[in-house]
Amino acid sequence: MWQEAPAIVGAQRRARTALIVAQVAGSLGMGAGASMGSIIAYEVTGTESLAGISRTVSALSAGLAAPLMIGLAMRSGRRAALSLGWASALVGAVIQIVAVAMLSLPLLLVGLLVFGSGQAATMQSRFAATDLEVPWRRAR
Repeated sequence: MWQEAPAIVGAQRRARTALIVAQVAGSLGMGAGASMGSIIAYEVTGTESLAGISRTVSALSAGLAAPLMIGLAMRSGRRAALSLGWASALVGAVIQIVAVAMLSLPLLLVGLLVFGSGQAATMQSRFAATDLEVPWRRAR
């Protein structure tokens, strides 16, 4: 079978390693962002009732980003879509830092919206890694 050719196996191994590293880093970053999000929202808004807004906006953003990333993956490949998702998350994190420094809720919401694309990228990278395996080993 063509999927077991040495050149293919080597390329798949390198891609799978990159996806695993990105998955771990993305999961750590998204987890830290979600954990700190409520504290950040409280600091910016000064009210406990709006502390959960960060998680809501991030989840909404991931849901909005996923179809856009799928469309990009279909046109330009998964690498482009995943790279854009993680790069957007980095930009969103920087916007959030600026929002905290300025105590700006609107800017914080924009940062959270952009940051959520990282969650979509992290979830989609799992499917990319699975698709690299030969069919009879995909469940591993």
